[in-house]
Amino acid sequence: MIDLHCHILPGIDDGPAEMTSSVEMARAALKEGITHIVATPHVKSTIFPAGMVSQKISDLQNELNNHHIPITILPGGEIFYLYHESPDVLKQFSINQTPYVLIEFPHSHLPKISETVVFNILLLGFIPIIAHPERNPSVIIQPDLISQIIDKGALIQMTAGSITGYFGREVQACSEYLIRKNRVHIMASDAHSPEARPVSFSQAFQKTKKLIGESAANRLFIENPSAILKGERVHVLA
Repeated sequence: MIDLHCHILPGIDDGPAEMTSSVEMARAALKEGITHIVATPHVKSTIFPAGMVSQKISDLQNELNNHHIPITILPGGEIFYLYHESPDVLKQFSINQTPYVLIEFPHSHLPKISETVVFNILLLGFIPIIAHPERNPSVIIQPDLISQIIDKGALIQMTAGSITGYFGREVQACSEYLIRKNRVHIMASDAHSPEARPVSFSQAFQKTKKLIGESAANRLFIENPSAILKGERVHVLA
């Protein structure tokens, strides 16, 4: 499996502080069946210097190789929505140097300009993936808001812990609804440490499989993430 959203790099954001914790996260991910992790540090109040993220990825990859942990770490970023008109930022933190970019809206609400954000990102030649909207209060109250930004061309990434109940019953109920309505395209961990927001892919996969069947679950956990890493088109169900 492929994890497209993970805060695994040490000492760069609110993820692990030390390399030892990053290695522990990778060990846990391996047990969950994950082979590739996209490192997605928060790109919000600070734009990291060119090369900083790639150097940390290289350091982590070397450490995993030394520990014989067969996981590949790839570049990315969780980009705050206010950078939707910044092509340089979108390019620097795109997923594995593809046109796909992971976009984060505020945790408190879905902005009124969300559709404009999607439109502008597409206009710049990138494809926005909206991170964990099922945890957003606006979406929990009115899940069909997601349809509007999907119709504009965005993809939706759900946190694995949302469907397993890690974030509470309201988030889980919203997640179940969105999955059944084909409003989710990618499942990812959004893990931040060995303890916070655990990967829990295997449990989330089983839960998703019960809701929509094994073939559709494979699409969220394997097929779509794989296509994104290659820069290929993701098939979106109506």
